[in-house]
Amino acid sequence: MKRSLRPLALFSIAGLALGCQQSVGDECTPSDMAMARTVVYDPGGAPAYMGQAMMIRSCAGGGAFCHVSGTSHRYGVPFDLDFDPILADDPRYPDEPTGAAHLWEAQVRIHHFRNDIYSTVYGGSMPPGQLGADTTGPQYTQYASASDTVGAPMPGLDTNEGLEMLRVWLACGSPLVEATSALAPRGCNANADCAPLALCDFATSQCIPVGAVIARRAGTTTATWSSIYATILAPSCASEVCHGASGAVLSGNLDLSSADTAFAALVNTSSDLSGCGTRVVPGNPTSSLLLTKLEGTQPVTCGDPMPIGTMLPADQIAAVRTWITNGAPND
Repeated sequence: MKRSLRPLALFSIAGLALGCQQSVGDECTPSDMAMARTVVYDPGGAPAYMGQAMMIRSCAGGGAFCHVSGTSHRYGVPFDLDFDPILADDPRYPDEPTGAAHLWEAQVRIHHFRNDIYSTVYGGSMPPGQLGADTTGPQYTQYASASDTVGAPMPGLDTNEGLEMLRVWLACGSPLVEATSALAPRGCNANADCAPLALCDFATSQCIPVGAVIARRAGTTTATWSSIYATILAPSCASEVCHGASGAVLSGNLDLSSADTAFAALVNTSSDLSGCGTRVVPGNPTSSLLLTKLEGTQPVTCGDPMPIGTMLPADQIAAVRTWITNGAPND
């Protein structure tokens, strides 16, 4: 994931057979499974197993977007290579069964291509260097306990620790966090009663879930500019592929690479998109393009909702709305 994707995207997976392919192996010991189920959290408090988070962050809906469905930001990646294991209760899905079906499909695809995925990461061709080499998506954090408010950043795919974590996660079947709250129980008498896995646990007469349920950590975003920038814009929007300093020219000339630059580019500044108004109108959230893009209510002529491929948690969007209502001050 460190060289240009454009010449590699169409044949990087299939072309691995021509070289020395790295295998994740077939062994998954109890200690391996414990490692594969290491939980980390994104800036909004959403949980994921570490390997799952690596896929979201560096390959799919967390930042790179190349391997996520429903977006034009694929940079040549074939449409059958979607590796986007976001949670089933993510706001971008109309309901949890739809999200669960997507999650299950992503897990099956990741497992099928597990050796190919690991080989491209191990060999350095993915994530592509032009997209920031594993720095494109939100940073995930591992916490030692519920009282730990600082935590430690998840190791990157450019480290030996990160590579080994990815390998173990893939070797153990790519376990997933499915949701942040308990799903409604679904009884069954036959496999056909259960979607998307179509698997019924006949001992309990309950459908088998896609993955685990792990509670969201309490949100850390407050209705202040410093908090909004640090917990929303910096991790979810300011990557080089989107609104970083070098990518801004291709993203509506909106540079969010630093707090000061972002504030000047947003508050009382007209959008480069014709007819889309002002990005942030102090005191008027309804007329602020930033908020409508985050909510997905922007006019169709004003581009895609943001962040691409996902939707922020409701509490983060509410913090942005309150900040604008309060006059969008720079604290």
